[in-house]
Amino acid sequence: QSLTRIDSTVNFNWGTGSPDPSIPADYFSVRWQGKVQPQYSETYTFYTSTDDGVRLWVNGQLLVDDWNGHPEKENSGTIALVAGQKYDIKMEYYEGIVDATAKLLWSSPSTQKATIPQSQLYSVGDGLMAVYYNSMNFTNQVLTRNDPTVDFSWDLGSPDPSVQTDHFCARWQG
Repeated sequence: QSLTRIDSTVNFNWGTGSPDPSIPADYFSVRWQGKVQPQYSETYTFYTSTDDGVRLWVNGQLLVDDWNGHPEKENSGTIALVAGQKYDIKMEYYEGIVDATAKLLWSSPSTQKATIPQSQLYSVGDGLMAVYYNSMNFTNQVLTRNDPTVDFSWDLGSPDPSVQTDHFCARWQG
């Protein structure tokens, strides 16, 4: 089963429940993706607090990679960001058994550690979410972006310098 919705923030403690009655209480996963806009040109620390596995990418950079079952645990990673610019953000989470918690926070020299507020998060927007892989079997993900249309002719090139010119694949959804 699947469920698609827009969450205003990532600040969940489902306990022994799940995000929705249509989702089982154990053995589920969630992917949040969109844009994040910093208020200051500084190095930001992003924090995940999860009970079970988590991965977090900001601007295509993997900041947190803890894809293991564990009790609630905080992980963090840092990245320099420019004020007012919107950056791709993606958080993947899985729940094994018993407690289910997923939280996403940030801090910077000018930003007190807190849940990333709804005012700084944006949905993907018009077009389709594109995920590009340096393989032909949807492994080795290298780029996520919003494509307004799917109408490309790359000839001997590729969609982006991060994508190899041969033997790549893409998935669009929206």
